[in-house]
Amino acid sequence: MLIRMLHSFKLSVLLLSLFIVSAPLSARAEAGDELMRSKMLSDIDTMHNLFSYRYAPVEWKEHFASWTLEEATERAKERVMTLRKPTAKEFHRILRDFCYSMKDYHVGILFCSTESAHLPFDVMSAEGRYFISYIDHSKVSSSQFPFQVGDEILYFNHTPIGQVVDELIVTEERGATQETDQRKAENILTHRLGFMGHMVPSGRIKVTGRDSDGRMHAAKLQWSYTPERIDTHYTHLEDPGSRVTMAQVLNQEEQQGELRQRFYSYAEMKNPEVEFLRKLSPESCQSAHSAGDREGFLPELGDIVWQSKGKDLFHAYISVTPAGQRIGYVRVPTYMPSKGAEKAFGNLIARFEADTDLLIFDQMNNSGGSVLYGYNLLSMLVNEATPLPKDRMKLTQKKIHSLLEDSDWFSSIKNDKEAQWYLGKYFLGVSVTYELVKQMKIFTEVMIDEWNSGKSMTEPVHNGLFGDAVYPHPTHCYSKPILCLINEQDFSMADQIPAILQDTERAVLMGTRTAGAGGSVEDDENPDLFFGVWSISYTVSIGERTNGGDPIENLGVEPDVPYSLTVEDLQNNFSPFVSAIQEQVSVMLE
Repeated sequence: MLIRMLHSFKLSVLLLSLFIVSAPLSARAEAGDELMRSKMLSDIDTMHNLFSYRYAPVEWKEHFASWTLEEATERAKERVMTLRKPTAKEFHRILRDFCYSMKDYHVGILFCSTESAHLPFDVMSAEGRYFISYIDHSKVSSSQFPFQVGDEILYFNHTPIGQVVDELIVTEERGATQETDQRKAENILTHRLGFMGHMVPSGRIKVTGRDSDGRMHAAKLQWSYTPERIDTHYTHLEDPGSRVTMAQVLNQEEQQGELRQRFYSYAEMKNPEVEFLRKLSPESCQSAHSAGDREGFLPELGDIVWQSKGKDLFHAYISVTPAGQRIGYVRVPTYMPSKGAEKAFGNLIARFEADTDLLIFDQMNNSGGSVLYGYNLLSMLVNEATPLPKDRMKLTQKKIHSLLEDSDWFSSIKNDKEAQWYLGKYFLGVSVTYELVKQMKIFTEVMIDEWNSGKSMTEPVHNGLFGDAVYPHPTHCYSKPILCLINEQDFSMADQIPAILQDTERAVLMGTRTAGAGGSVEDDENPDLFFGVWSISYTVSIGERTNGGDPIENLGVEPDVPYSLTVEDLQNNFSPFVSAIQEQVSVMLE
């Protein structure tokens, strides 16, 4: 009896001790959750202020998508308050959806996250069906994955693949341009990235499909999963100095000269997410359909009589049609210049001008880049003064401060030698001259005058680096017909170049509507936020076409000759697309 009483007493003491210890721990956890929520709400306020101060297309978004910054902010805060147990991952999704609500491919947010998952193949759709477009044979054997490029995929686990992709469009994309969101979701299907805010799976998955003969195949694959190594706990939030930045995860490149670096921001029209994707997740960008692929996915368009070398900057060739017509082809995968690109492109244009009857300018799957470089290439494609679009640009005190410093620098430059001392021999692929610097100074003065007149959003102005027109290149200029190939993965500068070619009737556009990312973009790396936000990008101008002032934003550029990929294209190495291009070439040369 005494022994039982002693045991009972000890148990009571133990339970009381546990209660005494756990009560403060529970209270601290609850306090930690409240701290998490308060910091999340603070971050949302910071995002609101950032976009109210810097985002250019506010009026257009309200007109196009009935979007307002205030409503987007309130929705984000409401989601935070409904979180039962707030986590950094959940908040990343809320911030990502806040950015995506603008239906703007320039607006993006990247997070400090190491989590990712990949499957060793890519898919593309045509006519509502899904086909393998690439297999990474270094990651999977034919016995493990008994499929080939061109085989149709039917199910992921037991869910129809079309349903899986539709769900990804809803949960992971912007709802901006339907065709573009579709292609982006197809890429996400087999490549999930924590730094882009994706929900990242792990474990095994069953893939079911059929080959071109109708035979069914199935494979069980393991997601190639990398776990999250960066955790954000509420205790981290108590010390502002402990905020995680991606600089602690990656080795960042040393910045270029101050003047040179600042002017990049005035001259960039790119999709920032695609650029980061190529840098941080090369597994997602190995297919010939990936943005920026040098050769692209098109097979040869005829009998080749001359071809560039593999080490050359541009994939280019001359082919001969059955009728004896000589056709030039050049692939322009990006408007981000490489060293020597201007000269290399000029040499190609000289060859094509002397030796071809028509030029095919392939800029499909181009994520954009430098305005200056893009216009320099354009100068070799036009044969008369070509009007350029105007932009309405968002101004801030910080930008005006930089413009004032730039203007003073430009005033001190008196010749080509001094210009090259400040900016280098080449700037964004273009030769640096005193004339270029004078044009830059005019641009800075226009911006400063707009600000001094009381405006934070300018009237439509030319971007300043080329004035109001592009003129034919003095030594390399193509004067014959041009067929420009475009598609739904052309962003920003790759929206703008086709728009100019179409508005001036310099080229015939063939393919599908471009993405509709119409404006310049700026990045803010390591913004002053608590929850591991590495970078935010936003649109700082909205462009107007020269055909009456229509924006490119959200509308994109429609082709003159529509062509969408077919099932037969994906199963037979794009033979129908090649035939359609050849037919269009014949029409243009009649």
